[in-house]
Amino acid sequence: MKFGLLISATLGFLLIIFGLIIVSPVGKPMLRSFFPTGEIVPVVWGDIRLDNRPARYLICPGYKLCDELNDRSAIFDASLSRLLEEWKQIVSQNKEEMELILSDDSIRQYSYLIRSPFLQLPDIVTVQFFEYLEDEDRPRSSIAIYSRRVYVSGDFGANSNRVFEYIRRLESALGVYRRWRTDN
Repeated sequence: MKFGLLISATLGFLLIIFGLIIVSPVGKPMLRSFFPTGEIVPVVWGDIRLDNRPARYLICPGYKLCDELNDRSAIFDASLSRLLEEWKQIVSQNKEEMELILSDDSIRQYSYLIRSPFLQLPDIVTVQFFEYLEDEDRPRSSIAIYSRRVYVSGDFGANSNRVFEYIRRLESALGVYRRWRTDN
């Protein structure tokens, strides 16, 4: 009886210590070393295959850019420079969790590392910005966003929710010029 109580108390103590390590600033680097991101490469939008896997979410300005996607992004009633400014606001407001890990200014594609709060599992978010010059007097823009988990197959909707939040904020700040029709 006493031996069983001692084992239970020891296991409880170890779980508390482990829990404190995980949530402490000391524990984060340790967990991050357990879950490296691997090599990060630029996204080729037409090569993405979603395969009905739940731990990824992709929006694109249309099917001409992405063969497979979860949704199409709107065309914003704002110039490309204004869209980039608004995106920089989103990044600056989330700088504690968004780490820029790959960028290509020539094509305006940027990848960020975002880690889950508890286990520090890595997610990668890649964005690319596009300009639409249909009307010289009213330049417009759009965005492609690909959010995906590096490990495990499920994310409890974290990637889709993240993309929805980014789009909600951009649409609120910039306005929507046009949504894509289903036949585009």
